[in-house]
Amino acid sequence: MPEEIDKEKIKTIHLLREQGKNKNEVAEILGLSWATIDKYWDQWEKKEGQEEIKKAPSGEDYKKLYTLFEEGKGIVESVIETGLSAPIVNLVFSQYCKDKHLSSLKEVEENLVASLLKRIEACEKEVEALRDNFADNSVKIFRKTIEEEMQDIIQNVIQKIEEEELKKYDYRRRGI
Repeated sequence: MPEEIDKEKIKTIHLLREQGKNKNEVAEILGLSWATIDKYWDQWEKKEGQEEIKKAPSGEDYKKLYTLFEEGKGIVESVIETGLSAPIVNLVFSQYCKDKHLSSLKEVEENLVASLLKRIEACEKEVEALRDNFADNSVKIFRKTIEEEMQDIIQNVIQKIEEEELKKYDYRRRGI
């Protein structure tokens, strides 16, 4: 059974709908049932929304919202974090897209995904370089250890041979 929700959530439902989200996506984002979303899907209080847009956002609002958008926050997250109304945030977001030469929300999403993929790729390269460096260093350390051990063994063998040769020489000299 659909639950009753406040006007801000209804506005958020409509905002998400305008962004191209379907009922299932909106229900998941807002943590509401599909029936509740369906109940408010076509209801829209235009007068109230239009009045809110008439209130121009302040320069400080623009600054806060641009910062949030630069951080990759979406419209809904920005509404929640700033407490500004959805129409105002939507208006500023539209301006942000124009300023950044982004013609649609889809392009913003694609740019964010591309940016994240570049970061992931860079991290993968760093991990690979560290892995290669670790392997190279491990081989070098192993070789050095083996060389040192081999030198010790060779020194011991040479020392034993010299001792045996000295004993043979000493026995021969004594005539034994």
